[in-house]
Amino acid sequence: MAKLKASHHKVYDELLEVGIEKFSCAHSPKKRYHMMTTNIFESINSCLLAIRKLPITSIAEFIRGLLQRFKVDDKWNEAIVDLEQCSCSCREWDLDDLSSIHAMAVARIKGMPINVFCSNFFTTGWLQHAYAVNVNPVPKPETWDILDAVHDCIVLPWEIKK
Repeated sequence: MAKLKASHHKVYDELLEVGIEKFSCAHSPKKRYHMMTTNIFESINSCLLAIRKLPITSIAEFIRGLLQRFKVDDKWNEAIVDLEQCSCSCREWDLDDLSSIHAMAVARIKGMPINVFCSNFFTTGWLQHAYAVNVNPVPKPETWDILDAVHDCIVLPWEIKK
């Protein structure tokens, strides 16, 4: 700080006015969880290394996608949620087509409706559609009309080898 005061007195005064806890990690009252660097530009640059030669629109799209993925920690595990792709690293959302608990947490934090992130098959409309047609019970076997060709056909179970 003495070197800064000697060479750039105005900058030194401004930094003291802001407060040393705001620009010095050693004096900061807040902890930095899961941060590998204190410089945000280093973090962004490390993410963009592979796509630097792409057109600017592709880079902008990549950054937008990067910012839309969320890391969710719960008591037992952590998951990465991508709302745009409707996927979660726990794979529950991908397999069941029903949003995982991690995705619901992200949607709730973002103020988004949760029902948007599940398949239409889980909605009341599809449930009503499934039961819209009458399903008649199967009558007693004595009343069945069985063709002779079907009646004479013998169907044996599969042979299973152990």
